[in-house]
Amino acid sequence: MISPVSLSLETRRRQMVGLVAVSLGYFMVLLDTMILNVALPDIEAQLHGTMTGLQWIANSYTLDGERARRGNPGGSTRQQAHNWSHAGSH
Repeated sequence: MISPVSLSLETRRRQMVGLVAVSLGYFMVLLDTMILNVALPDIEAQLHGTMTGLQWIANSYTLDGERARRGNPGGSTRQQAHNWSHAGSH
């Protein structure tokens, strides 16, 4: 039989593992977003993007990373952002 003390310790351990996993996932989304923001001037120069297009790229990249962190990576908004950023330039 499991004593109440060890069950409580096991519950706390699981909660901590969950907290660490969620925190690491969120940290990765933030890190990816930071890297994208640093790269935006180069993206603008190479793709001749507009400010609106760059905002779409940054927003969709962040949402896509958040969706992947939550375990639902189906469908990519990155390609949609690329298409939207070039819609007015053709």
